[in-house]
Amino acid sequence: MLVKFNTVCAELQARAYAKAMKATLFFSSAKHNINVNKIFKFIMAKLLNLPWTVERNLTIGEPIIDF
Repeated sequence: MLVKFNTVCAELQARAYAKAMKATLFFSSAKHNINVNKIFKFIMAKLLNLPWTVERNLTIGEPIIDF
């Protein structure tokens, strides 16, 4: 129970920091290949001014994509 609470608390804190910095928040893991391709595509689209859309995932406990 404590581990789950700490995870939720960390996710909420990360979202608050990202919002304060007006930054996109991605949860990623290279080991488990979570959002690695999406982050690469996002960076390339931003650098080259290309249109690119991704669905937001705000479900607590799942890989985060918030912007």
